[in-house]
Amino acid sequence: MSDFVNRSDKDIYQDIEKAFLEEEDIMTDNVNVEVNEGKVTLSGTVETLEEKQDLEDTISDIPGVALINNDLQIEKI
Repeated sequence: MSDFVNRSDKDIYQDIEKAFLEEEDIMTDNVNVEVNEGKVTLSGTVETLEEKQDLEDTISDIPGVALINNDLQIEKI
């Protein structure tokens, strides 16, 4: 997680959305993001455990993120 930075949830959310757009190898269409007081919750589905971890790693570098609850599920194929 980044060091504590006082940023609005809206700014954090926008940075997450921007970072997800740059993740060309991961489909994020089924990923939901909620930000509340710097705490990020991911829900929805991804295809692999690696994608789940990659998205969490991407978010952890965003200034203002205090905690990540990664509730993403792996799609059953």
